[in-house]
Amino acid sequence: KNKDEMIALKQELDEVKDELRQKESRWSTTLSRYRLRIESLESQNEELQNDLRMMEEQRLLWWQQQLETKKSPVSLRHQKSLSNSLSPLETSQLSDNEHDYEFNKKETVKISHNPSLK
Repeated sequence: KNKDEMIALKQELDEVKDELRQKESRWSTTLSRYRLRIESLESQNEELQNDLRMMEEQRLLWWQQQLETKKSPVSLRHQKSLSNSLSPLETSQLSDNEHDYEFNKKETVKISHNPSLK
């Protein structure tokens, strides 16, 4: 009777060990898949941050060019088309002497109308 119990318990232990190995294998596969996904998302995030930085720099450059264009004598038609292409807020900001822009939420970039400050 004891011998049959021991054999049954050994079989049950072997089954539990096999089940644990299968689960660990699945967990390992899942973990590897998640690690690859994290790496991919980190890379994508870095690319998007670089794109955002580049686009912000281009926007600031464009804005500075618009400010310089406003300073130079231009035709009334060009000024009207510029005003029509800008939002009311941007149009009102064109008349300010100095503009502060938050850049990447860490530093402030100043663009000035005054040529001596450039």
